[in-house]
Amino acid sequence: MTTKFADLKAKAHEEGAKAWRDGEARCPYASSDLAQAWYAGWNEAQEWAVTGNRIPAEDGVYADITDTVYHSDRHSLSSSGAKTILEPGGPAVLRWAPAKTSAAFDYGHAAHELVLGKGSGIAVVDAKDWRTKDAKAAQDAARDAGKTPMLRKDYDRAEELAAAVKSHPLGEVLFSEGVAEQSIWAHDELSGARIRCRPDWWVSSTFIDLKTATDPGRFDRAIEDYSYHLSAAYYLHVARSIGVQVDSFILIAVGKTSPFLVDVCELSSKDLSIGQELTRAAIDLFAHCQRADTWPGLPAELRTATLPDRIRYRADIAIQRATTTITEGTRA
Repeated sequence: MTTKFADLKAKAHEEGAKAWRDGEARCPYASSDLAQAWYAGWNEAQEWAVTGNRIPAEDGVYADITDTVYHSDRHSLSSSGAKTILEPGGPAVLRWAPAKTSAAFDYGHAAHELVLGKGSGIAVVDAKDWRTKDAKAAQDAARDAGKTPMLRKDYDRAEELAAAVKSHPLGEVLFSEGVAEQSIWAHDELSGARIRCRPDWWVSSTFIDLKTATDPGRFDRAIEDYSYHLSAAYYLHVARSIGVQVDSFILIAVGKTSPFLVDVCELSSKDLSIGQELTRAAIDLFAHCQRADTWPGLPAELRTATLPDRIRYRADIAIQRATTTITEGTRA
C-alpha cells in the first residue's frame, strides 16, 4: 500500500505541474489556485493509501466510494459539473476553481448523513461558534479526519430536520427501503465522455434527491435557480448509459429551520425535457474540452452587456416618480 501511495503521489505531482503550466496560459486566476489539480490527485492518493479506495477504472455501480474520491475525479463529468460548464466561463471554472466549503455546506452534508444513514462522519463540537482558538482547532481536526464539523446547536437542528423527513408520510415510505449514495460511472454513447452520478437514495427504479431549502413552500423557484431539472435529467441519463432501469426522479425539499416543512415533488415531462437538452449540451461541451485539452474562460473581446426586459419597466416607474415629484413641487 505504501508503494502504491508513493507512486500515485508522484503521478499527482506530475499531473498537477502540467495542469499548473497550462493554467498559467489559460486561466486568469490560476495563480491563486496553485496546484488545485495536484490537490485533487493528492486526495485520491491519500484515500488509496489509507483505505484502498480510489476512482474505479471500470464503469459500474459502486457502494463504498468515499466523498473525497468521488469528488476528486477530474476526468468524468458529474451533474454539478454539468451545471458549472454551461455557465459563462464554465469550462475554466470546472477545471481550475478550488472546491468550496462553508458552514452552510456542512449543515447540508450533516442533514444528508442523518437522513440517509451514510456519510463520512460528523464531528460535533461543543462551542458557541467557531471564533475561539479551540473551536477552530476542532474544526480543522474534523476536516483533516474527513468528517463534517458541526456546532452542537447546528447538529441538534439537523437531527430535528432528519426526524421531520422520516416522519413525513411520503418520506417514511420512500426511505423505508433502498440504498444510499451509490456511485455510478458510465460512458456517454454519443460523445464517448465518461460521466458519473451519486443519487442520495435509490429505491427500486427511482432516484431520490434530498435538498435542504430556505423556503420549501416555494421550492419551484429553487428548482429553477439551482437547475435541478438538469440534475434529474442527468442522473437518469447516467443510469440509462450503463443499462440501469431508473424511471423517475423525486426531489424532497426540507426546511433548514423549524418547523422543518417538507415538500415532495417530481418534474413535469416538459421541464425534464429541458433538462435533457441541457444535459446533452453539457456532456458534448465537456467531451470537446477534453479532446481539445482546452478549458476556456470568458471571451477576451469587448462585449455589449444586455440587461433584462424588466429594467425598462423599473426605469419607467422611476422616471414617472421623479416627474410627479417635480410637478407637485412646482405647483406648491
